[in-house]
Amino acid sequence: MAEVSLHGDPAHPLVRLVPRASGPARELFYLHGGAHAFEINGLHWRFITKLIRHGGFTVSVPLFPLIPRASGAEISAHVRDSYLRLRKLAPGMPISIVGDSAGAGLALGLALDPRNSEDEMPSALVLVSPWLDLELADADHVAIAPSDPLLDLPGLRWTAQYFAGDRPLHDPAVSPINGELSRVPPALIITGSRDLLSPDARRLAALAGESGRKAELLDRAGMVHNWPFLPIPEAQAAVEEIVRFLTENKGEGAVQSTRQKPAFT
Repeated sequence: MAEVSLHGDPAHPLVRLVPRASGPARELFYLHGGAHAFEINGLHWRFITKLIRHGGFTVSVPLFPLIPRASGAEISAHVRDSYLRLRKLAPGMPISIVGDSAGAGLALGLALDPRNSEDEMPSALVLVSPWLDLELADADHVAIAPSDPLLDLPGLRWTAQYFAGDRPLHDPAVSPINGELSRVPPALIITGSRDLLSPDARRLAALAGESGRKAELLDRAGMVHNWPFLPIPEAQAAVEEIVRFLTENKGEGAVQSTRQKPAFT
């Protein structure tokens, strides 16, 4: 289905998957979740495979270092270096960033990095169950926690503190929800009502709209963290929405509007 090549640091390479099928290349940079502590796994790879199969995308995946062996600053630096490496591998091509959970936080942080030139800005973002506020300061985090079968607040708070290191948790370099959101590219944000991190997704969609940016929020009742990865019919519908969104936002830049899409069946 795809030709695989490795680039950069052999210990933490950039894995590049190029579809064998002919056609114009469309570049995705994928950042996996795992609370900044867990390796990419089979669910991530199956999701990536669906993006390649259904969207015809070339997907580049950095295998970045993780806590506790690396600091949060080192993880973010490796992600940025990998993104700039991809820019050299695909010169002049618009690149969209897709991330899930903690990887979605890295994705937003990368997109909002003030060092980005105009040419380095991603054309679009897809954030699945994003973890964007490492303070976990919203009262809704606590309210939703008992209904989330996958995540728990004590574990997230431990990894958040380790990722932050000496930096305050509210620092935009740690919690990108506090960054300059007037610069966010077109974004599709996916969450569910039983996802402990859903307040982050809803807050980003609201703030992006207030800043005049294009944002779509898919908020599915009853769904858990990273539900588009699961073997359920709703997940296939989510993949179709992602492909549709990335196809519609493939390099035209940020649009001064916002749209909230209702939950779909």
